[in-house]
Amino acid sequence: MKAIFLALAMAFAATAHTQTALPLPAAYPNLLGASCGGVHVSSFVTGFDDAGNITGETYAWTSCSTGGRGTKPRKIEGWRSITWTLSGNYTVATVIDIVVPDPEFTATDSYGNFIRNVCNGTTGGQPLCVATATISYLPPGTPPPDVTVPSIVAKGLTGLQVQSLLEGLGLVYVKQDYCTPYYARGMAVNITSPASGSVVPVGTPVTVLVSSGPCDE
Repeated sequence: MKAIFLALAMAFAATAHTQTALPLPAAYPNLLGASCGGVHVSSFVTGFDDAGNITGETYAWTSCSTGGRGTKPRKIEGWRSITWTLSGNYTVATVIDIVVPDPEFTATDSYGNFIRNVCNGTTGGQPLCVATATISYLPPGTPPPDVTVPSIVAKGLTGLQVQSLLEGLGLVYVKQDYCTPYYARGMAVNITSPASGSVVPVGTPVTVLVSSGPCDE
């Protein structure tokens, strides 16, 4: 996985996008103050701050024995705020908070930065998520760049492949189910709004028809 980076010169580039995973914080000793069974960490994206940095929450837990043999382990857990800065670093708040974010959160800011969580499995009962982001290398105050909506007709792409294509351009994927006997379920049929070839700002939602299989009789 590529780390987020923003060199000073890149911050003033006209436009560039990269899809990257955000680093998880080190588990011990900053998060819980204990690591009896090893500290388990999940990250969750929640939005952008005024500086354009990506913000979120990190959930950590460990399980410690409370005493002698036969005692029941005690679970130690907590949520803490986290900020991924544009230099690729992160900071974790020193005070435990109680914000529990939606692990399916997605958002696009005014510069076309796109964020989402990719969850796989669970950690301590919480979805195990890795935050990913498409970053626009634009200084504050710079208008979002324009991009051309691609054509997907007759390219044999799945809805997920089109989602990756659009997000790589800084556009927002919006799925619309479309029943048809001519495309297998999950295959992308066409882009409907805005039309392919349209020139739009990054961050624009793009509706994609995705086959749901044959229509019910």
